Amino acid sequence: MKQLMKRRERMGWMSLIGLVCLSSGWVYGQKQTGGGVGVMAASGAVSQAVVSAPQGPNFSQMSRVDELRWRCHQLAAKKLDYRFGGANPDKGGLDCSATVQHILKEMGVNDVPRTSFTQYQWLAQKGGLKKIRFWSSPKKAYAKMKPGDLVFWGKTYRSGNKVTHVMIYLGQNPKTGRQYMFGARGSKSKGHHGAGVDVFEMNPNSKSKLVAYGPIPGIRE
Repeated sequence: MKQLMKRRERMGWMSLIGLVCLSSGWVYGQKQTGGGVGVMAASGAVSQAVVSAPQGPNFSQMSRVDELRWRCHQLAAKKLDYRFGGANPDKGGLDCSATVQHILKEMGVNDVPRTSFTQYQWLAQKGGLKKIRFWSSPKKAYAKMKPGDLVFWGKTYRSGNKVTHVMIYLGQNPKTGRQYMFGARGSKSKGHHGAGVDVFEMNPNSKSKLVAYGPIPGIRE
């Protein structure tokens, strides 16, 4: 078991595209195309990009990050639409910050606020937030992200706030170097399940303004 844990630490999350995570049984598909804000989204329903997860997980035997991933994929499997201002998954759609809030509240993080900007402020107050300065390289920042980080962007729409978008970083495929995130994207972006609230491949070459990233309190790999 110790050797397995060390191997997971070296490789990152082994359960990403085309791989099986030995400890939790995640299985992913293989295809992602298209483009979007900070992510590369699948175009339409992707038959070869089915994501499955172990049934009935015992959270007491999982890391907090693996629990977070499991909950993200359970929500993605509902194939919800992106809905600006949507805050209730039972009504068919969520926006980006409501998606993050819903997942974190499921994990017992009850003080997470509602909007992406207030979530950015909240994480800054908790400590560990890494801000991207004007001289910083976004590509280097993407490379330093760890599973379970919240990632913030700005200028995705006109709001008057520094931060306008947030998603959850899931991890990297060690064989391809591709990185994946979970969250809600605009109506034109579709992820692995062909949904707006889904798993997306991150696009480090995106022109969207990366603002900051950092670990969720109490959820670290």
